[in-house]
Amino acid sequence: KLLEREFADHAQEVFEHYWQEELSEPHAVHRALGGLSNDLWYFAGTQHMAEHLSRISDLSVYFYCFRGLKRSVHGSDAQHWRGTAKGALSKNMAAYLGNFVRDGDPNGTGLPRWDPKVAGDPHYMDLGSDSCMRQLDKDVVAWRAFLSRVYLSTRLTAQLDRSVPADIEAGEHEQARKRARTHAA
Repeated sequence: KLLEREFADHAQEVFEHYWQEELSEPHAVHRALGGLSNDLWYFAGTQHMAEHLSRISDLSVYFYCFRGLKRSVHGSDAQHWRGTAKGALSKNMAAYLGNFVRDGDPNGTGLPRWDPKVAGDPHYMDLGSDSCMRQLDKDVVAWRAFLSRVYLSTRLTAQLDRSVPADIEAGEHEQARKRARTHAA
């Protein structure tokens, strides 16, 4: 029922992609739901936003995947960005962040080149023991784009539409912004 509710006509396709084992084993259910969750909220979500921002903005977008640990979990890259982890990766990531904050560009002397995201281009910075620009596999890109199209672009947009105040829907953006500033002060 969950997949039918969230993916409608595409529920069977999503099911077949993640559930390749017998579901009577708890670890199989955990692995399947974990894979779907990671793909939706981390991988497809990040790729979706990077792709979208690179299309609509004249600012540079820097897309990366962190592989600095054997098993990375959400937020495990934080100490590397702060430069507090041991090793060259931490030093490089802290330098990237400092350069980006200062100049709007993470690149600097002695660092592997990090190219900005270009719309439609599957390249990303692979931050790991051998940091460099890599290209996402075309099947991975296609699956994440599918998830973005059938879930992120439709389901989340519907949720956002329900949460937009009526005055903003009516085009009163400037008045709403002024009211928000007044309330924040």
